[in-house]
Amino acid sequence: MRVFHGRYPSEVVAMLLVDATQEDQYRLLPSGWNALGAAMVERYRSQARWAPVDVDFGIKGLVLSLRGSQVPYLLLQRKYFEARASELETIQVSAEKARAAGDLGVKPLIVLTGGRNSDSILSGSMDQRELEEYQRVWVNDLQPRLVSLSSRGKWVVLPDSGHDVPADRPDAIVAAVRAISSSFRKQRSSGASLKGRREQPERL
Repeated sequence: MRVFHGRYPSEVVAMLLVDATQEDQYRLLPSGWNALGAAMVERYRSQARWAPVDVDFGIKGLVLSLRGSQVPYLLLQRKYFEARASELETIQVSAEKARAAGDLGVKPLIVLTGGRNSDSILSGSMDQRELEEYQRVWVNDLQPRLVSLSSRGKWVVLPDSGHDVPADRPDAIVAAVRAISSSFRKQRSSGASLKGRREQPERL
């Protein structure tokens, strides 16, 4: 979305970022996180290679069902695993494109941040010290950098949500979209200046 805004700024009037990545994370997060990224690429590549057998013949779905796991069908397709691997392989390139896209100026921006580190993949790949460092950098450093992309940036921390905010707090996303829409409509109807000061983080 930030890259789209950089190319077509007139097409974007506001932005919502949901526990989004920030381009400096590759040098600021613990080394264990980068090692995890490399391992995840290989994992998804392997799953994509075996998908014709595991997925097409229903083996993967059966195994997950026996474990009591409910996985959407769209996540059990070869193209999903290929897309995930490709995303992770090129994510640093995408991050630099986002950096080059610049800021949002005075356009409304809301940044939602999951305040609870409940990611099982992270906890299974890093020790306690790295997990604490990861959470500290993610919440207290990287997310505020996103808020600073706009002079009207608003930061909302969700202490009862992990990084999968759409699953943990979908209501917060709906509320943020409504808040941005309402703010823009009021500004447009009144003709008021977009200038404003950055707000302090909320905790919902």
